[in-house]
Amino acid sequence: MKQLTICCLLLLSIIGARAENVISLSSAAGHPGDEVTVEVGLTMTNAVTAAEIIIPLDKQLTYVVGSATLNSARADGHELSAAVVDGNLRLYVYSLSLASLKGEEGALATFKLKLKKEPTDYLLTPQVMLSDAAGNSLSATTGSGTVTLLSPKLSVVTPTIDYGHIPIRSTYTQTLTLQNIGNEVLEVTEVAFSAAEFFSDEENISLQPGENRSLTISYAPTVRGAIEETVSITSNAINGIQKVTLVADPFSVNELHVEGTSGNSDTEVEIALRVNNMEPLVGMQCSFALPEALEYVEGSFTAAERSSSHTAAGSFANGKLTLFLYSSINTTFTGDDGVIATFKLKLDGKSGTYTLTPEGVVLSNITVENMTSATSSGSVVIYSPALSSNATLDMGSTPVTAPLTTGYTVANYGAAPLTISKVTFLAGGYTVNTPLPLVVEPWKNAALEVVYTPTEEGSFPTTMNIYTNDPVNRMKAVAIEASVYEPNGLNLSGSCASDGTYLLTVGMDNYTDIVAVQMDIHWLEGMTTSLDALEAAVRLQGHGCTVADMGGGIYRVIVYSMSNTPIAGNEGTLFTLAYTPQDGVDCNATTVEVKDIILSDAGGANYVSEEGPSLEVEYCLPGDVNGDGRFSIVDVTMITNSILKKENVGFISGAADLNADGRISIVDATITTNLVLKK
Repeated sequence: MKQLTICCLLLLSIIGARAENVISLSSAAGHPGDEVTVEVGLTMTNAVTAAEIIIPLDKQLTYVVGSATLNSARADGHELSAAVVDGNLRLYVYSLSLASLKGEEGALATFKLKLKKEPTDYLLTPQVMLSDAAGNSLSATTGSGTVTLLSPKLSVVTPTIDYGHIPIRSTYTQTLTLQNIGNEVLEVTEVAFSAAEFFSDEENISLQPGENRSLTISYAPTVRGAIEETVSITSNAINGIQKVTLVADPFSVNELHVEGTSGNSDTEVEIALRVNNMEPLVGMQCSFALPEALEYVEGSFTAAERSSSHTAAGSFANGKLTLFLYSSINTTFTGDDGVIATFKLKLDGKSGTYTLTPEGVVLSNITVENMTSATSSGSVVIYSPALSSNATLDMGSTPVTAPLTTGYTVANYGAAPLTISKVTFLAGGYTVNTPLPLVVEPWKNAALEVVYTPTEEGSFPTTMNIYTNDPVNRMKAVAIEASVYEPNGLNLSGSCASDGTYLLTVGMDNYTDIVAVQMDIHWLEGMTTSLDALEAAVRLQGHGCTVADMGGGIYRVIVYSMSNTPIAGNEGTLFTLAYTPQDGVDCNATTVEVKDIILSDAGGANYVSEEGPSLEVEYCLPGDVNGDGRFSIVDVTMITNSILKKENVGFISGAADLNADGRISIVDATITTNLVLKK
């Protein structure tokens, strides 16, 4: 051995020579536990005296001690030493006589490896040092070999299956993925479960190398309570029976459901509590935080048919409704699905959806165990009206002698009919003529006819309160404005006199006691008048009058009483004022206007309530029946035609009654003839 060590050290220290020598390893294959032979080949282009070959071995490959054998056909007094050091198989070929190996190529040696369990390809890559007789290092190339360990191997991709929290009396499936990570066909011969609730319709599964397959595992629980079971997979895999953990938490279904409903505001609706159960139940408890729009109807909680022998109790406090349903002798609910109790709610809110969510739910069995597995909320849909109207109403002005009527529009923009049940006023004199209650359908409008009956002049504001079923506007306050005045005004009329003057008659309708009147009469500048042309009516007895020419066709007339005596009566003519046309004035189709009126009471207050009147003047010159502004035989002929009932184009009948007897006769024709003759 000392000589061998010296030789190896000598080989390791020699460098530099060029070589074209090849050391190669053969491949082999076998099953777990088999021994396979690997051949070490040597192709020489130089005379090789010694060789050191180091082959790293995987843990799945074990050198069979003493199996290394030198090919005698290539040895010339050479020896072979083999040992595993630090996981490396070390082969030493040497000659103490420094003879060269025989032949140029072929097997140099063989050795055996025992295969363990892990199937795969294991690469054998040699590390080589060659030496000639002079101790020179010879270059060499290497060729690797492969040892294939043949076997199927089962891998469970999903080592644990969790079915979760599931209700009993149903079947659930999960998938278990199997994979052949070996290099031979894998045959599954049995899928066995530790509990009868689990089963699979698939067995005798064949998997090619690298193939995977999903296996359906069904679970049909019948008893509640958490479990942990296993499924065992038996196959020809090298790694034997594989186990998968099955986890589930089955429960019995016992659910409380709140059934929804809907209704119009200000009505009552019934809420049903429905239970579907797998366990025998003897009692129920729950509570609700009621929205403000939902009001519990006291004493309305009642047991239904499924729980008719149970006692129902409900209480409402601090916004929470608490309900109890119990049996003093532990009677169970009949059946397994249906309504167990009902209660009523009054709807007192605007349109919307309001949720009833049960809290603190207990569905109790006979052992006082809460068997509740799930709950569901219910919704109450409220349909309510929505009043839309103005906050003010200006009724305007009215004379004290007449009622004031105004329409007030109300609209309903809600989802239910709007009912106006009552209307009140904070001040007297106001009424509503519209019959009540007034119902306005959704998205429609209607009018309230508001009437004010005055008794005196002045401003009379008030508030109108409208009472409705709109949950947001139970009472709508409307500010009302109304004013009342005493009606006092002038009126005009006029006619043509036979002498060619125009008689303007001024009348007055008055509610107030008027003691003095002032006005400016506007007409053509060529139409003149004076105080002498004013004829006072009986109503002005005891009053004085003045007529002043203000220029520009304006005459100011003043009626007065030094003793502040009221003008007599409340209607009728005050005076007639005669206007005389000057030469060249065409007063036909003109307008007389009265402006700047003052109607004064004894205290000096002006009580005029309307604008000054105006009058379209139809002035005509008596006898000028064709309107050409002169007297001629044409006028006589047209009057004659009128008497004889003949057609008269352009005939002015108002100018033909010259004697003012109200009819057209031969007398008028005679007078017209005299005018033509200037008699």
